Amino acid sequence: MKKSPNILFIMADQLVASALSAYGNPVVRTPNLDALAARGTVFENAYCNNPICASSRFSMMSGQWSSRIGAFDNASEFPASVPTFAHYLRSLDYKTCLSGKMHFVGPDQLHGFEERVTTDIYPSDFGWTAGWAQRVEPYAPSQMSMRGVVESGLCVRSLQMDYDDSVANQSVQWLYDHVRRLEAGPFLLVSSFTHPHNPFTISAPYWDLYPEDRVPMPSVPFIHAGAGSTSHLPIEFLKATRRIFVVPIPYRGQPQAIKDVIAGDIHLFSGAPALLVSHVKAGKLKAIAVTSARRLDDLPHAPTLAESGYGDVVGGSGWFGIVAPVGTPAAAVRRFNEELNAAVKAPEVVDRLRRAYAFPASGSPEEFAKFLGEERARWSKLIKESNLKAD
Repeated sequence: MKKSPNILFIMADQLVASALSAYGNPVVRTPNLDALAARGTVFENAYCNNPICASSRFSMMSGQWSSRIGAFDNASEFPASVPTFAHYLRSLDYKTCLSGKMHFVGPDQLHGFEERVTTDIYPSDFGWTAGWAQRVEPYAPSQMSMRGVVESGLCVRSLQMDYDDSVANQSVQWLYDHVRRLEAGPFLLVSSFTHPHNPFTISAPYWDLYPEDRVPMPSVPFIHAGAGSTSHLPIEFLKATRRIFVVPIPYRGQPQAIKDVIAGDIHLFSGAPALLVSHVKAGKLKAIAVTSARRLDDLPHAPTLAESGYGDVVGGSGWFGIVAPVGTPAAAVRRFNEELNAAVKAPEVVDRLRRAYAFPASGSPEEFAKFLGEERARWSKLIKESNLKAD
């Protein structure tokens, strides 16, 4: 009769595959995980049934959709009536033990495990019930916030570090205790750690493994409709002046770019309001800010970049002006300028431009010449220093 294999199930929380050297990460050092990967099977793709902690774990334990078992948030009860893989293995004479985090909600804190050698780090009651009726941002039903990022860094000791040390120690001790039994039999031991879940704090020996100059800054892909376009230069300006880490991806035209943003393939785009406003109103896109000098009537809740603290980007949204050949008589230039200034103030012209998401501006030839010089100097400097090239 074939002997049943022992099963050691090691879990880490929020550990993405791309952060492992076994998956090609050139910075992160994970020698023990690399050794496991070298001796075992490494999956190229994986799927998680739910992005929320408790819901995802309940789905994994039961092998069922989280929606089918009512696991909608971090305060959903995991019914004791739902069978798990621990139940099935016990029916096959396995000794089953859980060491560490599983975020079971409700009175049953075993769900098929015969033993649980640590407590959980998360509450088992309904204190994290989500307020699904609350619609005003920045409320998050998951109860998560940016606090874990803001408070990240060096730490002498934390609750999470204590907990993971206990999980490891209790797991090892349980294995020793198991093999000492006269009829040990096959076992399932689940060792579930809370790191690298936030808070993102760690002690100096691990922190010092990663000097700042060896860790690349995160980047977000953004798409534009061509090098030097008004959908390109403003974002490059923010990248250069505000240390916003983005990777430009050129597209030939805005329609396809917008389609990919809506699909979620790309996360950032700067484009023409005439092509974007309808999608924002339909809830397909979220407006972060407008690059114009004032808010758009059709998007009154979208602030300007100036209101958001980025006033020096105004101008990159694009503008139109009228010029004449060199040598045009000054009197003709002055007369034409006066007629244009009067025309752009006419109510019907203002309304027509407003519906095209444009704002008329008047001024003298000298003021326009000064503006052209400033724009040329500003964008030429950016193009040169950022080494931007035409597509």
